[in-house]
Amino acid sequence: MKVANHARRRKACDLCVSRKIKCDLAKPTCSNCKLYGVDCSITEVTSPATASRRRVPASEASPANSSSTASRDDTIESRLAHIEARLDQITAKKPSGSSPHDATALNFQNFPEIRVYKASDMWNEATTLPCLGISPQFPTEIMLAQTGKLELPPFQEVMGVLERYFNSYGRYMPLFDKESFMRMAVDWYSEKERKELIPWAAINLVLAMAYRIMDDVPIEELKLAQCMSNVQSVTTELMAWSGDILGLQVLLGMVILFQGTTNPQLAIVLIGSAIRLAQSMGLPSARAFDDPDEAAQRRRVFWIAYILDKDLALRAKAPYTQFDAETDLELPEQCVDDDMGIIESFTGMIRFNYLRARSELAIIQGKVHNFLYSRTAQRLSQEQRAETKVRIEQLLSNWRSALPQELLRSDKLFQDFSTISVHLVMNMYNRYLECLYRIHGTFAFDETWIDRARCYLSPAVIPTGDDGIDGRINQKEISPLPSAWSHCVEHSRLGLELSAFGREPEYSTWLHACCNLSGLIVLLVNIIEFPDQPSVMSDWSLIVRIRNKFEQMNAKASKEPFFLLQVAHELDRKASGQTNMAETQATRKRYAVVGTGGRSSFFYSAIATEYSKTSCIVALCDTNQTRMNYANSKLKSLGHGEVPTYLASNFDQMIKESKPDEVIITTIDRTHNIYIVRALELGCNVITEKPMTIDAPRCKDIFSAVERTGQKVRVTFNYRYAPHNTKVFELLRSGAIGKVTSVHFEWMLNTSHGADYFRRWHRDKRNSGGLLVHKSTHHFDLVNFWLQTRPQTVFATGDLAFYGRENAEKRGETKFYTRAHGSEVAKTDPFALHLDENPQLKAMYLDAEHEDAYYRDQSVFGDGISIEDTMNVLVKYRNGASLSYSLTAYAPWEGFRVSFNGTGGRLEVEVVENSYVNSGGDQAHEGSLESRKILLRPLFEKPREIKVEDGVGAHGGGDTVLLNDLFGTPVSDEYMRAASHIDGAASILTGIAANRSIATGQAINVDDILLVPSS
Repeated sequence: MKVANHARRRKACDLCVSRKIKCDLAKPTCSNCKLYGVDCSITEVTSPATASRRRVPASEASPANSSSTASRDDTIESRLAHIEARLDQITAKKPSGSSPHDATALNFQNFPEIRVYKASDMWNEATTLPCLGISPQFPTEIMLAQTGKLELPPFQEVMGVLERYFNSYGRYMPLFDKESFMRMAVDWYSEKERKELIPWAAINLVLAMAYRIMDDVPIEELKLAQCMSNVQSVTTELMAWSGDILGLQVLLGMVILFQGTTNPQLAIVLIGSAIRLAQSMGLPSARAFDDPDEAAQRRRVFWIAYILDKDLALRAKAPYTQFDAETDLELPEQCVDDDMGIIESFTGMIRFNYLRARSELAIIQGKVHNFLYSRTAQRLSQEQRAETKVRIEQLLSNWRSALPQELLRSDKLFQDFSTISVHLVMNMYNRYLECLYRIHGTFAFDETWIDRARCYLSPAVIPTGDDGIDGRINQKEISPLPSAWSHCVEHSRLGLELSAFGREPEYSTWLHACCNLSGLIVLLVNIIEFPDQPSVMSDWSLIVRIRNKFEQMNAKASKEPFFLLQVAHELDRKASGQTNMAETQATRKRYAVVGTGGRSSFFYSAIATEYSKTSCIVALCDTNQTRMNYANSKLKSLGHGEVPTYLASNFDQMIKESKPDEVIITTIDRTHNIYIVRALELGCNVITEKPMTIDAPRCKDIFSAVERTGQKVRVTFNYRYAPHNTKVFELLRSGAIGKVTSVHFEWMLNTSHGADYFRRWHRDKRNSGGLLVHKSTHHFDLVNFWLQTRPQTVFATGDLAFYGRENAEKRGETKFYTRAHGSEVAKTDPFALHLDENPQLKAMYLDAEHEDAYYRDQSVFGDGISIEDTMNVLVKYRNGASLSYSLTAYAPWEGFRVSFNGTGGRLEVEVVENSYVNSGGDQAHEGSLESRKILLRPLFEKPREIKVEDGVGAHGGGDTVLLNDLFGTPVSDEYMRAASHIDGAASILTGIAANRSIATGQAINVDDILLVPSS
C-alpha cells in the first residue's frame, strides 16, 4: 500500500473513501481494492479546517510556491480520475474467465469459533470438538473465487438451474419470490454498465443450494465451492445491505447451506446476524404494506429465519435471538393461493403446509430449549420441571398427530411424494426427534446418556460369554431406562427408516447425523434390553444400514474413527450377545426361581446342567440379596451364567422384565400362595415345592386364581417318582391284593433330618402348618396316589413330646442356648448345627443373617417351638379305605413302613433312608436309600419279594425322574405322577384337618374345609 506523507492517520484508502465503504487497511492491498482489482494507495487530503490550523512557512506561502501546490492538486485529481475510470472499466466489462484475479479463499478459520458441545466424549474422545466438527467444510485449495469480475456461468445454464430450484426446493421453502428473482437474474445479465454485488451473491447462493441440496454435488466439487466462495466474499456487504430484504435472504440461504456440513459453526454465527438484520428491517412486525405480495414474502422470510434460529439454538444449547413475545406475526396461513410452502402428493390427494408445520415445531423447539438450557429453568422445582415436561410432551404429541398419517409411514412417503419432498419431511421429522431425544435424555451428545449406554460394556452389568452368548443384564448395576422409552424407540425407527431408505444426499446426511446417531444408539440399547422382541430383525437391518452410512462418513471426513461410532460398535457386540442368548433361550423354557434357600438349588442346578439345552433360569427372587448372590455364584460355577436378581417386593417387575414361562416357588410355606396367585395373574405357570400352601383360605385363593387365569400349577411330589413307590402303585392298580381296605403307614424322621425342622422356620406352625402339613403332605399324597382317592374324614392326636425346652428340662437338662453359632454350650450338643463348619450353609445362611436376622441354627431345645413331633392320624377315604398314620420326628433311623390290607392279600413295604441335613451336603444323597424291601403276601399263597430297579439320585431315585418330567422332553406317563393344584390341595387338606382335629379333639369332615374336585 502506497501511503503519502502526512496521510498516516487516514483510516481508509482512496478507493474506500470514494466508494464510502469500510477499509480494513490490509497490506499491501486492502480487501476492497483486491476485489475491484485496483492499486491500493492513500493520498493526503487536507480538510479546510486542518489547513487553517496549520502554520504555513513564509516560503510555502509565497507566490513562488503556488505552482508546486497547483501541480500537487493536479496529481491528486489525475489519480482520482484514473481510479474512477478503472472502476468504470471493470464494471462495464462482461465476465471473462481468461485472466483470473487473486481473491480471498473461503477460510472458515476466519470466523469466530463456537464450541457447540463441550463434552469430550462425542465424535472424537480425546479432544474437545463441536458437534460434528471433524474436517473443514470445503477444500480451500480449489476455492479460487474470481469475484473481481463478478462472474457467473452462462445465462442459459443459470436460468435452467434457477427454474429447477424454484419448481422444487424453492417452492416448499420459499426463501425467495420466484418472479422477482428471475427478473433480477435476467436484469443482471443485461448490458448494464454496473453489476450489483448483492444480486450477484443471491444468484450464486441459489446455484449453490440447487447443486448441494437438490443435485447432491459433493462439497469438494469446483462449481459448488466457487459459488460458496463468491457468496462468502460479500458477507460484510450482505450484513450492511438495507435497500431491501435480499441481503437477509442470502444470509439465511447461507445458514441453510452451512447447516448441512460437518461443522454447523458458521450457521450458528450467521443466524444471529441474520435475525438482528431481520429485526432492524421490521420483519417481526405485522405492520401493513401497500404491496400484498411483498408483505407475504416478508412474512415467509421471517418464519424461515425463525425456524433456523430455533433449530440452531437447540443444537448449540445457546440462547435463540428471536423471542416469541417480540413478534405479532401470525403463523403462515394453512391454505395459500400461490401454494408456497405446500407439499403435495403425486395424486394430489395429500396436501400439507410444510412451512406452517415447521413454524409450529419451531415454537415447540423454543420451549424445549427453555426447559433444558435456560437459566430460568434451572430454578424450577422438581414438580415444576415435571409439569413443564409433561406439557412439552403433549405439545409434541399433538404436533405429530396433526401431520398427515401418510407422512409417518416410510413406504407411503417414498411412494407418493417427490424426492425433495421426502428430504424436507425427513428434516422436519428429525427436528421433532431431536426434541424428543433431548427432553427424555436420549440424545447422542448427552454425556449422562452415553455414560449409561457404556455401562452395558461392563462385565458387572452383562457377563460376557466366550461363545458369543452373553449373560442377562444385571439391572441392579445400571440405572433405569429413561421415561417414555418405548415411545422414543417407536418414533426413532421412522427417522432411521427415512435415512436408511430415502436416498438422502450428502447435505441431508450431515444435517441429520446427530439424530440418526441418537436413533442408532436408542435401537441398540433397546435390543440389549429386549432381545426377544418381535422387531429385532427389522431393527438389526436398520442398524446395519445406518452404521454403514456412518462408516462411509467417517472414512471421508476424518482420519480418526468417530468416538460414538466406536461406542456403537461396542454396543453392537453386546446387542449380538443378548440376541444370541435370546435365540438360545427361545427354544428353551424360561424359569424364574422365587426363594433361594436350600431347596432352590435342587431345581436351578438341574436346569443349569442336565437340562440346559431345554431350560434356562432367567431371574432369581428372594427377600435376601446375599442368598441370591450365592445362588448366582452357583449358577456361574455350573456354566449357566449369572441372572438378574430381584427383591421379593419387586416380584412384578421381575416377571415383566425377565418374562419367565414358569415360576418355581421354594419360599417359606406361608408365602407360597402369594407368589402362586400373582404369577398366575401375570401369565406364568407355576412349579411349587410342597406343600402347596398351609391352610384352607390360602388354598381357596389358589383355586380361584387357577380358574380365573387358566394357568397351571405343578406341585413337586418327588416321592411319587421313586421307583419303589411307583412299583407299589403298579401292584395296587393291578389288583395284586384285591381291593384295599386299610393302610397302616408309619414314618420316622431321625435325630438329624427330623431335628432340622426344629432348628429352622418350620418350628413355627404359622410358617409351615406343622409337620402334618409340611412333611406329611408327602405321605398323605402317596396314599391318595396309591389308592386313587381323596380323604373324607380325619381324626388326629399330636404333641410336642421330645423337642422344646420344657421337654428337655423334664429330662434334666440345665444348659440351654438360643442358637449354636457362638455358643459354648452348643459345642457339646449332638443336636447342634454348626454353620461355620459347612461352607454351603455358611454362605447361604450365616453370611446372609445381617439382612433378615434369620437364624438357621436355632436350638431344638429352645423356646418358640409350636409344632408337634409326635403325631397319629386316622383317615377315612371316599372309596371306603381307612388309614392309620403316625409320624415320629426323633427316631433312631429314617424311613417308613407301610402295609396295605386288601381283599386278596397284603402288601408290605419298608424303606430305610440315609441320614442328612437339608442343604448340608451333596443333594444327590438327600433321602438316598440304605435299604428297601417290598413283600407281597397274597391270600393262600406264599409271600414273595418284589424286585425293583435301583433308582439314581436323591429320595430313592425319585428326584431324578421328577426333574426329567419337569424339564426334560415331555413324554406320556402311564402312572400319571404329575401332581396338579388339585393333588396339592388333597394332600394338605388331610394335614389341615388333622391340625383342626388336634385342636378340637373332634373328627373333621374334609369337605367342610374345602370341597376338592375328584380330578
